[in-house]
Amino acid sequence: MATPIKTSKKTICLEVPIFSPAAALQSQSLPIARIELNARGSYPAGGLTPRLQDVQCITSLTISSSPSPSPSSPAPTRPSIRVMIRPRVARDGERDYIYSDADFETMLSSVSTLVSDGGLDPSRGDGFVFGILRMAAGDGSPRARGRVVVDVARNRRLVDLAKRRGLSCTFHRAFDEILRDDGAWDETTVADAVDDLVACGFDAVLTSGGPGRAVDGIESLRVVVDKATKRGLDVLVAGGVRSGNVDDILSGLRGGGGRTGTAFDPEDGGMEWEAGESESMSGRVWMHSSCLRPGDGETVDEVEVEALLDRLKLT
Repeated sequence: MATPIKTSKKTICLEVPIFSPAAALQSQSLPIARIELNARGSYPAGGLTPRLQDVQCITSLTISSSPSPSPSSPAPTRPSIRVMIRPRVARDGERDYIYSDADFETMLSSVSTLVSDGGLDPSRGDGFVFGILRMAAGDGSPRARGRVVVDVARNRRLVDLAKRRGLSCTFHRAFDEILRDDGAWDETTVADAVDDLVACGFDAVLTSGGPGRAVDGIESLRVVVDKATKRGLDVLVAGGVRSGNVDDILSGLRGGGGRTGTAFDPEDGGMEWEAGESESMSGRVWMHSSCLRPGDGETVDEVEVEALLDRLKLT
């Protein structure tokens, strides 16, 4: 392995999924870098597309509720917003994130409407979160049968709609379904999936390195972080991320340097590049945590947010 020649100091930021307008407004008082906006009450379903009215309410409130800046103070900021685009959960017997033509038209309509009327602001890093899969054509081998891959054609159409207004796009945890099948993941599987995301034009991927919790998928997560960040994608580490286990997650990512060829320093968010690699092509690592109060699918637990940020050394 070549000797790393450069280190980038990049802060690990926190993204929090939100499941009500009230929680979105609550998040303004917290040092959260970004919120993922979902339909009201859709936490048990893993997040669904919110109503246009709720998006408009949040974008207008987060702008109008901020005090006017004085000449001696910086302009007020609000968290960046990524809106979930997911029309439904999987039906019985279906693979998740594989959609009918009617579902896809609904997704196109949602993005188009929110681009024009949602009040999203590209200068704040606003955008969308979505992911569409398809069954792999395969080569007839047992491993290929029944596997899912990124649906490049459909995802690219959605990304193109968003990019016309400069809005960013994250590929959500549909990515983890690609790693689910019969333990089929390997570095080639991850690299191929990352290549597909780049071809679609995505800016980031939300993942736990496979189904389940991030802390249980460290081995594959290290590979995803390596492959994705080297292609310029941000990686949002998700799946049960909490203040009580984020140290283990970050320690596990640090331990990936020997295997993947990329050394991740969670204390400063830095990545090291091997000789010949470009710092400008490297993505950032984020943490994604619901931070909800126990037994409550909507209210953000402010104590947990502060504790998690403390572990990320942002406070």
